[in-house]
Amino acid sequence: MRIENITDKQLKNLPEKELGRLRSRFINIFTRYFEGSDVQKAVDIDRRVLLTKYMTLRSEMDGRGIKFFRETPIDREIYNNPRKNPMSEIIKRLWSFIILLLKKWIIWLSLIIFVIGVFFEFVILEKTPSYIFWILAIVGFLWANFQVYKKLYIDCEELEKNHKELKINHKELEKSYEELKKNYETLEKKIPKKDRELIIKPELSIMVLEGNEYTYSLLEKSVKNRNKAGNVYIVPDASIELHFRIKNTGTINLDIISIESAYESFTELTWDFHLSTKPMEKGKAVCFPRLLESNEILLCDINNSIWPNSSLNDAQFAARLLDIDKSIRSIEAIITIEARDLTGKIQDFSLKTKVAIRPLVDFYLSKWQEEKQTNLLRLAYSDSETRKELTSIKNKKIKK
Repeated sequence: MRIENITDKQLKNLPEKELGRLRSRFINIFTRYFEGSDVQKAVDIDRRVLLTKYMTLRSEMDGRGIKFFRETPIDREIYNNPRKNPMSEIIKRLWSFIILLLKKWIIWLSLIIFVIGVFFEFVILEKTPSYIFWILAIVGFLWANFQVYKKLYIDCEELEKNHKELKINHKELEKSYEELKKNYETLEKKIPKKDRELIIKPELSIMVLEGNEYTYSLLEKSVKNRNKAGNVYIVPDASIELHFRIKNTGTINLDIISIESAYESFTELTWDFHLSTKPMEKGKAVCFPRLLESNEILLCDINNSIWPNSSLNDAQFAARLLDIDKSIRSIEAIITIEARDLTGKIQDFSLKTKVAIRPLVDFYLSKWQEEKQTNLLRLAYSDSETRKELTSIKNKKIKK
């Protein structure tokens, strides 16, 4: 179902699990493309349409009594931020015009003349031709407005000239591109078909780093301190970082235009795996397009945030933790790369790899043990397994 086509009638016929998956799509899209920026359109959808359709989805879920125990960025955008006044843009422009007006010395001179005229007319009460002061003040005010208008008009003319120059440059670039394309086609025809396929065929190999395929970590900033009663605790978010290498095994250079990772989804999972952040190369974000020459190797890391399922509270999350580890041992991670060759064609390359769930479970259990969250530990372990699991975690810490 496309987000733009969502209606109230369609949502009423969907089960609760489908509504939850649809909400995860909204959260992923907003977090990846719109959070913390003024971007109005991305992935062929407007920001306003996305927020409007999400409000429709939330109203349907609220009507069914579906509870959410964690607030997401899209929820904060809708329910915490005040709506923008349609007159705000006009007020901003008017205010910027007034600031430009106050920078002109003539406006201050006209104000001084106006004050002098008022002083003579109402304070001294002498028979002076006050209309002269009024005329001078009005003329000064109009002259200051004209100066501001003239400055803005000149700026607009310069922008138009620059725009025309850019258009001319764009046309010249198009002509040069067409010429290069024709030359390339003529050269391509001279090469035999079999050799041509061998030369032009793009090839990429993606491999995870053996022994260091992925790394889990807990986000400490999401843990809140206890209050004086000692009963305030929030289950922390986590993250997973994939470590892999990309090698251009073909004979031609490639422009890498995107690197993304996604994870297999299960309705039983107590976590939501969200869209990946920008891939990193030697601790710095990869700038796209990234030219990858023939036989060049790119070592890359990509991070995905893992949030506890927003439909579960902390107690529900803890009670399901070990059950998930028993039923789902691992999930499938998919690394997808888009690359463009010399002809402008876009090719997709992907790698599937398995990611174990148990290390992430151990992270939470050891964290709760450090924080002395006995209630969550009691819910996580069954009575017969409590001692065995606790002692195994302690032994692992001692070995480290």
